[in-house]
Amino acid sequence: MLKQVRLCPSGCQYWNKSVLARGGNLLAYCSTLAIYFIDLDTYNITKIIAAHEQTISCLSWSIPNPSLLASVSSDNSLYVWNINHDEPELYMQLTTAVLMMEFNPYKENEILFLHENGDIRILNTITRTITRKANYVGVRPSVMRFHPSAEGRFALGCAEGVALFAEMGHDNVKRLEMPKQPAAAEDVQWDPLSDKYLLVSFKDGSMVLFDAVEAGILQTFDRQGAGIRSIAWNKKSPGEFFTTSDKIAALKVWNVSKASPIDTIKLGNTGIRQISYLHDRASLICSFKSGAVGVFSLIKKKLEFCTESGHAETVFDIKINPQNKNLLATASYDGSVKIWDLRTMKNIETLYSDALEPGQYKIQAKSVLYGVAWGPDTLIAACSAKGDVYLFDYSKPKLLHRFRPTIEAPIFRIDWSPLDPNMLAIGTSDNYLVTIRLDEQRLVKTKMIRHVHTVYGVSWHPTIPNRIATGCQDSRVRVYDLASGNDTCIELRGHDAKVFNIVWNPEFNNLLASSSDDRSVIVWNTTERTIYRRLAGHTQNTRAVAWNSELPWMLISGAWDSKIMIWDIRTGNCLYTAHEHHADIYGICTHPARPFLFISCSRDTSIRFWSLEDYVEKLEIKVLVNQDLSSLVSAQGSLDPNAPFMLCGSGSKAVLQKLASCNEVERYKALLTFFRFRGGEDEFFDILNFLLNKKECNPNDQILPIESICQSKKSRAAELETASGMAFLGSALAKKEDRLIEAAKIHLKLGNIRQYCELMIKLEKWERALAFAPGFCLDYWQNVAERYAQYLGQNEKEETAAVYLACGKVDKAIKFFQKRRDHDDALLVAASKSAGVFGVVPQEGPRNTAEGQHDVSKLQEITSNLAEEFFADCNSILSAASHLSLPDPDGALTKLLRAHEVTYAYVLAKLYLLPQKSILFILAKKAEKSQDWELMMKLLENNLDLKELFAARLPVGYDYKTFGLLNQNDYANKAEDELRTEHLKEAIRYYVVARYAQKACQVAITMFRDYLQQGNDLSELFEMVEYLGYLNLEPVTKEVKAEILAIGALLGAIHSTWRGYSISHILTSTYSNICRHQNLNLPIPFSFGMMLNVLQDIKRIPDQVKEQIPGIISNLGPEDGESLQYIYDGLGKREISQQANNQIKLIGSNLPANNLHANMPVSVFNRRIIQGPSYSMGNFAIGLDEALMWAKVNPFSPMNDGSIINPY
Repeated sequence: MLKQVRLCPSGCQYWNKSVLARGGNLLAYCSTLAIYFIDLDTYNITKIIAAHEQTISCLSWSIPNPSLLASVSSDNSLYVWNINHDEPELYMQLTTAVLMMEFNPYKENEILFLHENGDIRILNTITRTITRKANYVGVRPSVMRFHPSAEGRFALGCAEGVALFAEMGHDNVKRLEMPKQPAAAEDVQWDPLSDKYLLVSFKDGSMVLFDAVEAGILQTFDRQGAGIRSIAWNKKSPGEFFTTSDKIAALKVWNVSKASPIDTIKLGNTGIRQISYLHDRASLICSFKSGAVGVFSLIKKKLEFCTESGHAETVFDIKINPQNKNLLATASYDGSVKIWDLRTMKNIETLYSDALEPGQYKIQAKSVLYGVAWGPDTLIAACSAKGDVYLFDYSKPKLLHRFRPTIEAPIFRIDWSPLDPNMLAIGTSDNYLVTIRLDEQRLVKTKMIRHVHTVYGVSWHPTIPNRIATGCQDSRVRVYDLASGNDTCIELRGHDAKVFNIVWNPEFNNLLASSSDDRSVIVWNTTERTIYRRLAGHTQNTRAVAWNSELPWMLISGAWDSKIMIWDIRTGNCLYTAHEHHADIYGICTHPARPFLFISCSRDTSIRFWSLEDYVEKLEIKVLVNQDLSSLVSAQGSLDPNAPFMLCGSGSKAVLQKLASCNEVERYKALLTFFRFRGGEDEFFDILNFLLNKKECNPNDQILPIESICQSKKSRAAELETASGMAFLGSALAKKEDRLIEAAKIHLKLGNIRQYCELMIKLEKWERALAFAPGFCLDYWQNVAERYAQYLGQNEKEETAAVYLACGKVDKAIKFFQKRRDHDDALLVAASKSAGVFGVVPQEGPRNTAEGQHDVSKLQEITSNLAEEFFADCNSILSAASHLSLPDPDGALTKLLRAHEVTYAYVLAKLYLLPQKSILFILAKKAEKSQDWELMMKLLENNLDLKELFAARLPVGYDYKTFGLLNQNDYANKAEDELRTEHLKEAIRYYVVARYAQKACQVAITMFRDYLQQGNDLSELFEMVEYLGYLNLEPVTKEVKAEILAIGALLGAIHSTWRGYSISHILTSTYSNICRHQNLNLPIPFSFGMMLNVLQDIKRIPDQVKEQIPGIISNLGPEDGESLQYIYDGLGKREISQQANNQIKLIGSNLPANNLHANMPVSVFNRRIIQGPSYSMGNFAIGLDEALMWAKVNPFSPMNDGSIINPY
C-alpha cells in the first residue's frame, strides 16, 4: 500500500577521523547514527545499518576478511558486523572511549584500539578478550595507522607534535619528531612501497617524511596555510601522494623528491575532510566538509560519483513549500536548514544557524534546529535549541533576523500561518504560546499566552483565521481563538503524557490530530471537545503526524519505534505499517498538489519518499481511460466508511480547473503527476509537448530534445559569461574564473571554437587559445598569435619575437629585436626574410560544416546508453525521456513496460498511436485485482481477443452478451469445431472462454505431448499456457491440475531462460517438485530441472557449457538425450544480447532493505529480505519483480495450488 520510492542518504560526519572505509567493492561511511554502504560498481546504496544509540566515532574494515566491519560509538558500544548477513558477530561494551581502531591487516580476529586515555589495547574477536598493549607516558596519541605490508608495525600521531613507531611483537617504541616542535599531528600514513617510510602532517600545515626505523627526517615539505587534514599515498606511482584540507576545495599532488606540490586539482566547492586511495581503481574516495562523499578518478580528473551534501545528524523537521511543490526544507541537529529540489533531491541551498545577520560582526555559535516553516515569497523560518527564531531569505542566501522571544531554552516547533503571511507562532520551554509578526523582514513579538508547562506543538488552522492549537507537557491540547481578545481556550484531555505534534485536518474544520509520549495518536472533535478516535499501535513515543489532503479520513503517523503507520480514522484500523526507517521518525510532510506522496525524516538521518499510488491506482486508471476526473471529485469529504471512494481536496479541484485549458499532453501530465511522483516526470512530458505541440522545454531539464540541446547550452554559456557571482554564491561557480572556464567548455562542445579561444584569452590562457585557434581557421590563429605577441611585448618578454615569427609578422619581430637592442637577432631575421625564407601564411576562411554530420546512428547509440544508465538506476521515466529526446517512442515504451510504469506507457501509446495490447492486458489485470469488472471490460472494448479471454475471469452470473460477446455455449461450440479440425490451440482458447476448464486442460496436455514429440516451435506452447491462465482450475481433477501446473512450470522455465530472467532455476525446481510429489509421467525426465540449470549457463558462460553438453547428452538414455537436445536447440534460438532487454527494474527496487527488522518480508525464492516492493501470497512473499517475471512466463501461482498469480 505504502511504497518507498526514493531514499536520500545522510551526509558523512566530519568531526571524527575514521568514518570512511572501503572493503571489497563496498564503500562505507557513517552519519551520526547510521552506516551507509555504497556499491563501488553501481554507486547504489546497498544497505544501511543503524544499531548504535549514540554517535558512531570510528569504522574499520578487516583487510583479510572484507565481510567483517567494526564500528564503535561514543557510548563505547562496539559491533563487529558480518556484512554478508547484516548481523553482528560480536557486541561488546568497552570500558573507555575509543579515538581510533584498526583491524590488524594480518590477523582478521584482532582489532587494535587507541583510547582517549592513551591506552593501546588489543581485542581478540574469537575469545573476546582485551589485552593492554601500551600506554605511552607523556604523549597523547590522536591518530593510529597499521603498516599495510610490514606485519605488526603501526604508527601513532600525537597531540604533542610527535609521531611514534611501534610493533605488535615487542614494547619498544621510537619517537619521531622535528627539531622545532610543530603543532599536533593531524594524520600519519605509511608509504605502501616501503617498510619504513612514514608521512606525518600537522595541524599547522607542516608535513614531514620520516625514516621510522632510523628515526630520521628524509624530507620536510612546504607548510600549507590552509592546513593538511588527510593524506593518501599513490601505490602505483612511487613517491607520489595526495593531501587535502578542510578549508579549501582542492586536492594537492606531491612527490617526495620535491618540497612543494607538483599539481593542484580543484575538487568540489567545500573543504575535504578525508581521502583514501583505491589502488585497483586509480581513484580517491573523498569525504567533504559539506557531508558529501565522492569518488574522484585520477585518470579522468573528475568526480565520477558524489552524494548530495546531506545532513550528517538527526533531521528533526521537514516541510514542503506550500507555494512550490518542488521545494523541500529540512532542519537538523547539525544547526542547518537545507533547501532541496524535491524532483532531484539536489541540495540547492544550506542555511546556517551561526550565520551573521546584517550589521552583525560578532561570531555566533551553531545551534540545534528543531523546526522549520515556509513563509511568503523566499522567506523561511527555523527555531532552535537555544530559544532563537531565525528568519532567512533562502534566495540570497541570507540571515535576516535572529530573534529570541523569551529565554535561552529550546523551541521545538514553529508554524507560519497559511492565512496571514505575516504571522508565525512558536511554543516555548518557559510555558508560552508566542505569536510573532513579520515587520519589514524583522520579527516582532505580538502575543504571549501562558501555559501550565512547556509548549511543544503549535498549529494554525488552515481555513479559520486566528485559530491556533497547542500541545503541551501537561498532556493537554488547547485551541485558542486569538480574535476573541482573551486567552480562553478549548482544553482537550485524553493523553497520558506530553503532547508533541498537532495538525488540523485539511477538510474537516473540527478535527485535530495529536501525537504524544503515551504512544498513541488522538483525533479530536474540537466542536464537541471529545476524542473522535484514539489510534493505538505504536510501541514508543509518537511524533510525526500528517493528513492526506484528498482522503481526509486517512492519517499517517511516525514514532520512536521507527514505524510509519497509515490509519483509517473512520474505523480506527491501521491500513499499513512501514518498517524501512532504522530509528525515531520525527517528521512527515505532503503537499496538496502531490497528495499521495509523503516524505519522512528520522534520527537515522535519511530522508525517504513514500507513495500511496497503489492505493489510488484504480481511480487513476479510471481517469486515464474515461478522461473524466470530475466524477471522482466530491465537493466535500465524508467520514462514512461506506461512502464512495472519492477525492475531495484542494489538489484535485485545482487539477480539474487546469484540465479545461490544457492540450492533451498537459492534461495527461496534470493527471499522472497528481496521482504519482516520479523523478523525470517534467522531462518526460516537456519533451512530449515539444515533439507533439512544439512547446519549448524548460532549459533546466535534465533531458532535452536533440533539437533544443544546443540552444539551451548556448544560453547557459551566455549566463555563465555575464552573471554576477551572487547568482552562484555557495556553488562551485562562485568565482568568475570558474564560470568562464565552464562557459568555455560548453562553447567547445558546441563547436564554437572561436568563442572558446576568446574566453581562454580573457583568462590569459594564451597557449590554449593558440592550440585551439586553427580548429576555427588559420586566419583566426594568425590573429590570436599576433595579439599574443602584442600581449607579451607589453612586458618585453623574450617569447614575443618567436610568436611574431610563427604567425608571419616578420617586420614586427625585427622591430621588437631592435627595441631590445638585440641587433644580431634582428639582422639574422632580416637576412632570412630577404632570402625568401619567411613566406606568406596561406589564407583560409572558417570551416564549412562537414558532410555526413546528420547521421543519427551515433545519436541513437548515445541516447540508448544514457537510457540504460537511467534504467539501471531504477529511473525509468528519465530513461524513457532519453529515448524520446531523439525521438524514439518505441524505445521509450519498452523501458516503461520493463519498469512496470503502465500508466506512463498507456499515455505514451495513446499519444503516439503505438500498439497497446500488452498495456491493456496489464491494466485489465489491475482492474480484475480490484474487482472493477466494468472497468476491466471497458479497457478491452476495442480488443476482441483479450476481451473474450478476460470474460472468463468475470464472476459467475455476468452475461457475456452485456459486453457485446457471444454466450458461453456458442464459444463451446466454436471449441468443438476447432478440435475437429485439429486446431488444438484455438480449441483450448475457446474452451477457456466457455469456461470448460477440464476439457481445456485435457486438450492442452495432449497438445503439449504432441508438440514435444513432433519438435514444433515452443512459442505455440507458450501461447497455450497463457490461455490457461484465464481459467479457474477448481473444477479440474487433481491429476489433470497437477499435470497442467507441471507443464506451466516447465514451459515457464524455458521461456524464462529465453528472456534472461533470474527465476529460471525456481521454475525448474517447481516442475521437478510437482512431478516428484504427484508421480507424473511426462515425456520429460525428472532430471530435467538439473539439465535445464546447466543449459541456462549457456547465456552466461557459453563457451564452457557448450563443451559440457555433448558429455551430458551421451550419458543419458535415448529419450532423455533427445529431450535435452531439443530444449538445447530451442534455447539456442535466442541471442545473448537480447536477454538484457527483458530485465525488470521497478521503482524502489534499488533501495536497501532494513535487514535488521524482524517484520521485513522475506522472499520464499531465496530466503533473503526483499529489496523494494514485495508481492504477498498469503503468509509468504516474493519480490514484486520476481512475481512479475513469474507471471510473464507462467500464469499459475508459485504456491502450486492452481490459483492464478496477478502481481499487476
